[in-house]
Amino acid sequence: LTNFQRSIRTQDIEEVGDEFHHTLFEMLGNWSLGDYWKKEAISYSYEFLTKVLKISKEKLAAGPEINTADEIIIVEGRADVLNLLKHGFKNAIAINGTSVPATIGELSKKKVVTAFVDGDRGGRLIIKELTNVADIDYVSMAPDGKEVEEITKKEIHKALRGKITAEQAKMDLK
Repeated sequence: LTNFQRSIRTQDIEEVGDEFHHTLFEMLGNWSLGDYWKKEAISYSYEFLTKVLKISKEKLAAGPEINTADEIIIVEGRADVLNLLKHGFKNAIAINGTSVPATIGELSKKKVVTAFVDGDRGGRLIIKELTNVADIDYVSMAPDGKEVEEITKKEIHKALRGKITAEQAKMDLK
């Protein structure tokens, strides 16, 4: 664990600044949380992150409301989550590829799930995989040839409003 603080140095650093130009730098410091060694600090930190804060061990990118929302949106990658966050959707989680992490399977049993994928062949392959291994309720696709990470707020809303049931998506993909 560390902390940092921004510092401005003026007169005590020679030959870096002058009376008009000064130096800005960041100082990094270490914290000590008690009488234990680095090995223990790492295991304590990991336990805190995964058990107390309930951050996924799979390091999946997710919006801040993924655990509290009744409905979630599963997307392909981190950039998709960021685009949805930028446009006000805080309940998205990324699968990071075509293999579906166990966390997604667990979440899909407890929540209403919409899979929101790119409008291309890869998106269709991900839908097939997701519907086979997770409890997906709805499917939505970005416009043809576009990726979720690049579409506008209006296109996101239109795509999500046009979602279809997972059963319909399976039939369409055959």
